[in-house]
Amino acid sequence: MVRKRDKRITCSGSRHNLRSAVEATVRSVKRSLPILFCLIFILACNGLTQATATNTPAPTAVTSVDIPHATITYYDIIGSTENELRNQLDMYGPVGPDGYQGEAITNWHIQWTWDGYGTETCDLRTARTTYDIQVTMPRWVPSKNASPDLITKWGIYILALANHEKGHVDNVIANHPDVIDAIHRATCTTAEAKAQEVLTRIRQYDIDYDAMMDHGITQGARFP
Repeated sequence: MVRKRDKRITCSGSRHNLRSAVEATVRSVKRSLPILFCLIFILACNGLTQATATNTPAPTAVTSVDIPHATITYYDIIGSTENELRNQLDMYGPVGPDGYQGEAITNWHIQWTWDGYGTETCDLRTARTTYDIQVTMPRWVPSKNASPDLITKWGIYILALANHEKGHVDNVIANHPDVIDAIHRATCTTAEAKAQEVLTRIRQYDIDYDAMMDHGITQGARFP
């Protein structure tokens, strides 16, 4: 009878190799932990930055202004950089009666009349005045590639420019009643000249105001 020998497979060598592999893996993981934590920190910071950028509202473009008692008209300019906008302002900015080219201008007219105007038998007690004030301002509608900083800077500038022009408007509003007072103190033959004297004084204020404010530059009304 032939005895069959049991075939036993020993795994002692395999267990040793497995233990070595596990220990090597553990050592590798331990060495990698600082790098892993660093990567997690960087990714977290990046996500926070993106979330903050996403939640920051875009600046609102200022495309119109309001000045009480005045009608605003606009000339449109285009561009997506400071230099482009500056060139457009230099190209299309309005020119005043004195030849100065600015970035905005206020034109005003005061008219008066009375019963019997132009005659020696007039009634100055019926004198009345009307005024019309037109302010011309630049208008820029930002393009899609205009930077938020440029939009913000333009908004600050355009409001400062409007504030400067408001000084001219306020001058007319504050002083045009003096025309009526001058007419009432005059005669039918001198009333027109007295009214014109008031207009001359109002115009001189505009000149002095621009000189004092350097046409609005001291008020921030210069771009960029």
